[in-house]
Amino acid sequence: MKNPFEAFRDYFEDHPSKTSISKTGREQESNILPILPFFEKIREESTPLAAIVLNNTVIEGLYKKIIKLVENYAFSASQIEDFTYKLCLELIKAPFDSIKGGIFISALINTSPGKLFFLEIPDSNHLVHFLGYQLPEGKTIEIDGNTGDFLGTNLSGGTISVSGNVRDWAGTGMKGGRIVINGSCGRFACEWMRGGNFLVTGKIESLGKVIKGEIREFAERQ
Repeated sequence: MKNPFEAFRDYFEDHPSKTSISKTGREQESNILPILPFFEKIREESTPLAAIVLNNTVIEGLYKKIIKLVENYAFSASQIEDFTYKLCLELIKAPFDSIKGGIFISALINTSPGKLFFLEIPDSNHLVHFLGYQLPEGKTIEIDGNTGDFLGTNLSGGTISVSGNVRDWAGTGMKGGRIVINGSCGRFACEWMRGGNFLVTGKIESLGKVIKGEIREFAERQ
């Protein structure tokens, strides 16, 4: 069976960060400061770049490491929302950070007492990957903006709603729950999908190997 991580594109490219970004007031420093040391610790992890691209076991290992690091802190939905905004604007310094950042946010959400999370993704040079990783039943993420690859990977029962476009491998390995994309999504959507609902108001560029689950695409094909 083909490993979807082998086709993770644009990973080795250099994406320059914006050097001057006007503050919108979305992020509150008092909310963000308690989270920053944990992200910096994860950013410093020396996981080989090739390993995280080619091996989903490494992704799982990184996620478990983050869970162990933050599980006793239970950050609020407001803290996570503000951190996400700041991450997209300022904290992604290299392509690797966009993967670690997405898994980090997912771990914060999965260990938070909050149930509903509104993530505003500002327009920037970087798309965050792996948002909603292993999102459990009872939690909902509403995303305003475009997201990167592997949205909702291994979704196990939660709900993800995106107002924007999503790149490749959305819904990879999802076992249950619901993903609603109010836009379009890229290639290999729902690879290894085993359950749940995947709804797209725009177009799906291509589907991966779907085992089970409901997939609906509402855009008319030309």
